Amino acid sequence: MAAEVALANPEIYNPRKVLDHPQFRILKADEKPSRDANIAAFYNPRHDIHLVEKPGLKPGAGQVLVHVRATGICG
Repeated sequence: MAAEVALANPEIYNPRKVLDHPQFRILKADEKPSRDANIAAFYNPRHDIHLVEKPGLKPGAGQVLVHVRATGICG
């Protein structure tokens, strides 16, 4: 099902939409995110992990916004 949605709506899953957004920025090592920031962890080819602030995109028709309180990394 998810693959069908991605194929039907490729722009929704386009990472350039986030990376090129003016609100996207990599936080400095000693920088704390703002209280209402949309935070994510990214890693680069050297496997350095960076915290980033991402735009808080609004869901469109037929979409939902899910708030994740906690997650983990396996492996």
